[in-house]
Amino acid sequence: MINLLFTYKRSFCTFIVLSMLLSGCLIIPDKPQQQAEKVKLKVLVEREYQFWNDYAKIYSMQYPNVEFELINREEIGMDYTEPLDNEALQQLTQTYKPDIIILSTPQYKQLASQGLLESIEHLIKKDEFDVQNILPSITEELRLKGGGQLYGLAPYFKTEALLYNADLFKKYGIEPPHHQMTWEQVLQLAHQMELASNDSVDGLSISYQEQLGKLIVQMGRTNQLAFLDKATGQPRLNTPEWKQLFEEAIQAYLKGGVYSPKEEPSYYFKTLEGNVAMERVSDFASFLSESSRAFEDQNKRFSWSMVTMPVHSSNPDIASGMQITSIWSISRTSAHKQAAWEFIKYFNSDVMAKSQTYLTYYGISTRTAYIKAIPSKELEALTKLKPNPNQPSAAEHYAAWNLEALINEKIEQITANPSTLHETILNLQHQLTEKMTEYYVTEKNNSNR
Repeated sequence: MINLLFTYKRSFCTFIVLSMLLSGCLIIPDKPQQQAEKVKLKVLVEREYQFWNDYAKIYSMQYPNVEFELINREEIGMDYTEPLDNEALQQLTQTYKPDIIILSTPQYKQLASQGLLESIEHLIKKDEFDVQNILPSITEELRLKGGGQLYGLAPYFKTEALLYNADLFKKYGIEPPHHQMTWEQVLQLAHQMELASNDSVDGLSISYQEQLGKLIVQMGRTNQLAFLDKATGQPRLNTPEWKQLFEEAIQAYLKGGVYSPKEEPSYYFKTLEGNVAMERVSDFASFLSESSRAFEDQNKRFSWSMVTMPVHSSNPDIASGMQITSIWSISRTSAHKQAAWEFIKYFNSDVMAKSQTYLTYYGISTRTAYIKAIPSKELEALTKLKPNPNQPSAAEHYAAWNLEALINEKIEQITANPSTLHETILNLQHQLTEKMTEYYVTEKNNSNR
């Protein structure tokens, strides 16, 4: 019989930390009280190797009596590089009975509704575990998706912010951006900066290279437009709402307020060039790292600040780009619920958050009070809004990514002939339909393995 699980021993490999360190090293908290019971925890997680290096190995160093078995999807004929769909996740959970399951938000909602997860409310109460210092919008979202109960904890989240060069706004006498602006307001502000600077400053950058595709996709997500029809799963771009959005984005692009690369930029983040006023940032660790190097040159230094990314006027408290990175849950069928809880509690604890004062590969700590890399004033841009309750599916992500690429391939055609926009959208929908058909065939073949 094929062994469907593989055991990681503590001597497997040297310790690797994949997190980006802005300063110093990983600090492991004081050694906790030893767990007397010898236990082997089964874990279902999509990135087994990273989980072992970043979590399981650290925990085994602190608790030698705890070993880990990670469910190996390759050995049961599943592609470990592909995300688990709902059916496969349910099958794995019921068949191999993991103790701990690391989940995305949609997966968490599904398994909680099916009664496959253990509520941790009684464990939190029994241990007087501090959840008050976790970002409230995160625990609210977890309870909402759990039908009023907490079925897991999330140590990290990801989001985006609109970073701006405060010196440029002061120089040209323009009111800087503020929290919860709409895309229309941000694009108007970008155009205003372009005019005031006589075209010497680009108002807005939201992508490393071509901007129009990313701009349209970002605006579509914020405005809650459907990339795919819910009934058919096929693209639905030929709607009045999408046509209006295309028109607004193209007009902003043609006015010149949106950054257009004229030559290879010196920096990944365009604001560091000194002639871009606002920029979408999602990788804050990389920005802080690159800006620290850029600012070694006194002439390149500037005062920067951040506000929330644009919101939809009907849902000004929702950040379309904010998401919970992963949710750590206990399986309802776990034979080691207490040991599983101790593990989850350890990496979601106040003590662990204090020891990790940097931004990590996985995102931003949900215990935001301990983030020292970003000033508290700027941190508000990352924590003010709530996560998007309607997280896109894998198919929707794929559709959005391909739509962005298709638009960028047709930038010259789109901007040269705005009057043919209707035909352009129909053509994009046709090409995107072909991409999605290929995607569904691949998904079906993978599920039949």
